[in-house]
Amino acid sequence: MTLVEPNDVSRLVERELGEPVTSVVEMAGSVTNRSYRVDTGTGPMVMKTCPEHDWINETTALSTLAAAPSVPTAALLASGDLDGLPWLILRWVDGEPAGDAQARRTAGPAVSELHQHRADHFGPPSDPATSWADVLHRGLDAELRDVVSAGLLSATDASAVQRAVAAIPAYRGEPRLLHGDLKDVHLRTHGAALAALLDWGDASAGHPIDDLARGGAGLPPPLHRRMPGHRAARRRRLVRGLPGTHRGRPARARESLYGTVVLTEPDARLSGRRPVR
Repeated sequence: MTLVEPNDVSRLVERELGEPVTSVVEMAGSVTNRSYRVDTGTGPMVMKTCPEHDWINETTALSTLAAAPSVPTAALLASGDLDGLPWLILRWVDGEPAGDAQARRTAGPAVSELHQHRADHFGPPSDPATSWADVLHRGLDAELRDVVSAGLLSATDASAVQRAVAAIPAYRGEPRLLHGDLKDVHLRTHGAALAALLDWGDASAGHPIDDLARGGAGLPPPLHRRMPGHRAARRRRLVRGLPGTHRGRPARARESLYGTVVLTEPDARLSGRRPVR
């Protein structure tokens, strides 16, 4: 990935927004993303570089949600390409990552509202699919081969995962917007209020329960118990299908690929009825 220096960031922000930059500080990022806090005369911003697929997903999601105040996000100020490297500039959001039960509860209604937004395709904007089944299955064999080769999963358990995914009941609903990575660090809170849902590089569209399952996979208790403000937490038909463990008991994997994290437990079941293996 092309490296971006603070001087590049400063020039870019001044060119795109006409804002005099007073300081640029690189923030904690990831292997593929780099983020910078940019202080200007009118307030702080974030300049972020990322792979093209993340850029497409994030800019599409933020543009879609710009007119949805019930789903707070960091405002997208500008985006583009710098010598082949996608970038975006976001308004800075004050606050802290959600770190307790109360903070996560405040995010529930906003995530629930997010899941009311319909999309015109399944899967991420960067790689749309024709059905939810396509999203769950594509790339699965290659991913399982990788984790088996790395010694993270046995071949027996990989086969159990394949059988479980093949048995997932078809989702016949409309594709709904999904955040794709609902971990605490992306739930920015300010006091007892949700300030913003951040980092939309994994945004997608499909079954809302998948968003909760991905965010809560393998974490005791499951995310739906930590985010009770979400509508799904009040619907037993959906709650029953959320993966994870609670008080040492395997939860049931019903409609989400991420439910397969519990398949290595001896009494894990699919849909609460049939043994997976």
